Amino acid sequence: MFRISTNQTFTADSIGFTFSSTYWMSGLFLLKETLLKGGLRIITNQPFSPEYLLQLVERYKITHIMANPSQMAELCLTSNHLAGIAKHLNSIETLICTGSKVLPIIAKKMLEVLKSDHHYQRFLIAYGFSEMNGILSYNYSGQLDTEGLLAPNLQVRIVDKNHNLLGPNEEGEVQVLSPYKWLGYLNNPTATEKCLTDNWYRTGDIGYFDEEGRLHICSRTGDVFKSNNIQIYPEKVENILMKLKGIKECCVFGQPDVIKTHLVACAIVKTNDFESKDLNEAHIYRYIEEELPPVYHLKGGIYFLEQLPRTGSGKLLRRKVMEMLQKKL
Repeated sequence: MFRISTNQTFTADSIGFTFSSTYWMSGLFLLKETLLKGGLRIITNQPFSPEYLLQLVERYKITHIMANPSQMAELCLTSNHLAGIAKHLNSIETLICTGSKVLPIIAKKMLEVLKSDHHYQRFLIAYGFSEMNGILSYNYSGQLDTEGLLAPNLQVRIVDKNHNLLGPNEEGEVQVLSPYKWLGYLNNPTATEKCLTDNWYRTGDIGYFDEEGRLHICSRTGDVFKSNNIQIYPEKVENILMKLKGIKECCVFGQPDVIKTHLVACAIVKTNDFESKDLNEAHIYRYIEEELPPVYHLKGGIYFLEQLPRTGSGKLLRRKVMEMLQKKL
């Protein structure tokens, strides 16, 4: 799992850690590596917090971590002392971030924290699925906004809504063919059938390959919405919003509208510090209007929440956010 090149390997001297239980693939991978290589695995029953993570790493000299993007966002975007974080993480050889889309602003900050003196990066982005038995691609080049090159023994294609194959830089659904047979969802043949087309697994993600074979994930199929007949990818707006100080988390979604089909709206969780005190709707509206074209402006509203709903692996439950706001309105 942690083998990206001959210089980057989980060994018997390595110490691994993840907040994920073995219910999640990241937890199973870490367990597998420590059993096969004889390394040490740190286990905790406490939930994630940046302070607790740094404490564990420094205390046990952890070398390998698997974490999700929301954890890394909280770690690097809510602190003005990246040098201090880097010092706490000095023992880290490899930190793999996986579970959902890693926004470029998060990757950039983590690459600053985990600077490398070698040709490989200490901070890696991984993209994969439990259904496909693990990781589909790795980004170990340090380039922003890409999920990287494909892992061995997998076939991946990009198709349009009519299942026609698409070429470089053409966006469509990412589908995967693995040499290992997937038996489907337990006691749910209907859901299994919906995910397969001639044994190709339909990921539900919209993406494309560039000319150099790097995979780029744009959004989930169900997350993309149209505004004034233009496709809106929430992650594009979220990446801009996360650069604004005082924002801890955000979720962009389409607010139904009779004329425009949808208006761009967002839910925001503020950081718990002095920088969030001056953060208000007018400030956010003005910031987005300066950074993005009119179609992305937040005409559907800005809503402040205490926290965003996520799965146990850190994936944002975008539809749940919309349901929460509809109940409040």
